Amino acid sequence: MLTASRQSLSVMRRAASGMLWPRVLSVFVVPAWSMGHPGAVDAQGRAGPPTLSDLGVRYVSPSGGVRVDWSGRLDLELLALSARDVGLVRGGGMFVSPRLRVFTDVSVGERLSGLLELRGDGGQAPTRGLLEGRVEQAYLRLSGVSGRVSLQIGRFASPFGPHATRHLSAEDPFVRPPLPYDYRTVISGTVVPGSPAGFLSWRDDPTTRRREGAPPVWDVPYQWGVMGMGSVDRVSYRFAAMNGAPSREPATWGFDGGRFKHPSWVLGLRVPLSPSLGAEASYNTGPYLETSDVGALPDGRTSWDYRQAIWSADLFFTRGSVVASAELLHDRRAVPNVGDHLVEMGYIGEVRADVGDGLVTGLRWSYLDFRPWRDTTGTPQPPWDYDVARWEASVGYRFAPNLGVMASALTDQHRGSGAPADNLGAIRLWWAF
Repeated sequence: MLTASRQSLSVMRRAASGMLWPRVLSVFVVPAWSMGHPGAVDAQGRAGPPTLSDLGVRYVSPSGGVRVDWSGRLDLELLALSARDVGLVRGGGMFVSPRLRVFTDVSVGERLSGLLELRGDGGQAPTRGLLEGRVEQAYLRLSGVSGRVSLQIGRFASPFGPHATRHLSAEDPFVRPPLPYDYRTVISGTVVPGSPAGFLSWRDDPTTRRREGAPPVWDVPYQWGVMGMGSVDRVSYRFAAMNGAPSREPATWGFDGGRFKHPSWVLGLRVPLSPSLGAEASYNTGPYLETSDVGALPDGRTSWDYRQAIWSADLFFTRGSVVASAELLHDRRAVPNVGDHLVEMGYIGEVRADVGDGLVTGLRWSYLDFRPWRDTTGTPQPPWDYDVARWEASVGYRFAPNLGVMASALTDQHRGSGAPADNLGAIRLWWAF
């Protein structure tokens, strides 16, 4: 693994200088294929490079009661931005962002299991010039005797919304998340506006206020919490107490016992409506405001008084190799010194299709609709931010079950602001091992 890490740094430098992605393939894939171990085989009979499981990298106790398995995934992303920031991605221009994830799965008996994920990348959202490592997930899960009910505690992905379940999976052909999970509004978790008029001016200050703004959902928040889940008949459910609202920045995701005194509550349901059609709904409410860096809260108020309440509803349809989904989000946040609660609606529609022989395509449209509001005097105000639409197209190819490449292009169009569209192109090479 150390050797692979040194190789990856060398490859990133060459790719950033204009080397082609086939050179990347030769560095990471050919050595794995030459080990002489059989890997997974897909429906077309193509064998991939061996995984750690194929190589027998695991531990099983003499009694068989304890089992430890290791796996991982390496992603190399080449990103090209038309602006300094596009969504949550920062840095502008063209750069390479690597991501290495190593998973340790532990099971003790039939009821106790756990997961540890170590991750090294360019930040929770790719950032030019950044490379960091961290513990992304660390949790224990206790399952009931029937296996239909379980309790999970530790650090894990927030159970809000459908995006987390397919995030960074081989089934997701899109490099970036949909717009409500990847766009900074002008509501800030650390800056308090002084007045309604001052806040309304923030939407025309993209170089400072938008850079500090919070999205409705911060991609997939990996927070600390306690979650229960299970199923009744065909309906699966989940409920959790997390240590932060879904819009909070990654810097707040670490363990902090004080935040559990004011948890963020999550509820979710998923139900199949027919063999091809299913539905999912999620709700999350909790404080989103951190200690203020700029500005003052009204007398007698604390940051815990300012909450985010967000719900989502999702329909998904599967027919053969085609998967289509539609998601609706309603986000409501209380902002100090402004007046009314601020609301935006999010709309997402996407379709993904496996067109055979390892080729997959995807098209997605998403939209953020910012609503009018009333200030502290009850006076109606225009929408508090500019609506924005995103179109994204993607195509991917699997060389093998655990090896593939994808390319995505997206454009963010700001309605009514006069700002030019923000564009992003990306190529991702991924290898699951």
